Amino acid sequence: MQFENQELKAYIDQLVEEKVNEKTENFQQELQKLQSSLQNLNGVQQKDKITMLVTSFELDQVMPAFIIANGAASFGMEVTIFFTLWGINALKEKSIYKGKNIKEKMITMMLPSHPKSTTISRLNMMGIGTGMMKTMMKENNIETLPDLIDLSIEMGSKLIACQMTMGMMGITTDEIRDGVEYGGVALYIEEASESSVTLTF
Repeated sequence: MQFENQELKAYIDQLVEEKVNEKTENFQQELQKLQSSLQNLNGVQQKDKITMLVTSFELDQVMPAFIIANGAASFGMEVTIFFTLWGINALKEKSIYKGKNIKEKMITMMLPSHPKSTTISRLNMMGIGTGMMKTMMKENNIETLPDLIDLSIEMGSKLIACQMTMGMMGITTDEIRDGVEYGGVALYIEEASESSVTLTF
């Protein structure tokens, strides 16, 4: 009887050991996965980078984007700003009609030629509200949008114009200011995936 008890005990001990080893192995695998995830996460955090998507050309949308961008650059962060749809007008410095078809000329006529022509999104009142806002900004020594854009380029921010938007709106590279790069969705995703902060305006 004692022999049977010892044999049963040995069998139970073996089962327990197998279960413990199985659980330990599973735990170690989960731990390795967690460590790998943390390493990847740390890799993203170590790349101190911010990527912004600008789709609006309204003053109260575009200005905050550049204020944040310039602030981030002053802290040593890598900054990328991707401009698409109406936001691409912030990168224009002039309008060109030569070489465009009738539809492209009509769109060019309706689009702004320079970032200084941007308006506020609310209380514009046929330009009166925007004029008041810009006057108040000047009185409070707040930089204009063109100045903020110039500063952003000087600080090394990467400004990217959406090629699809340019084709859709008939905007040529000759209408875009110097210091701007060109790209599409793939480039934006690549930049955003490397960033610890992403914002949309």
